[in-house]
Amino acid sequence: MKFLMRFLKQVLRPSSLIAAAAVMAGIACQAQVDPEHRNLVELGYDQPLAGQGPQAIYAYYYYNTPDFFRTNIALRVAFAPAYIDSEIGFKQFLFPYTDLGIGINGGAYGD
Repeated sequence: MKFLMRFLKQVLRPSSLIAAAAVMAGIACQAQVDPEHRNLVELGYDQPLAGQGPQAIYAYYYYNTPDFFRTNIALRVAFAPAYIDSEIGFKQFLFPYTDLGIGINGGAYGD
């Protein structure tokens, strides 16, 4: 118990909290909704460069439309034989530089 109290006093010092806040404030998240219309079908085959390794054939269809229903809503979908990965993006959701994306995905091998 004494160890826990000493640890909490060390972690909760004002200098530690200020340092943690400075690190978190410095992290900038740069992302945006894809503004280009895309239709892509990809077929591929994986083979190791050296030694024995797994070999795989893959295929997927990628679709992106920046003007889905209205000009500020975008749709991105990737279909594969065993899973789907999709996202609806809202451009300038709250402020001019704020976008929001809601993803829906799943299937056998989504990760």
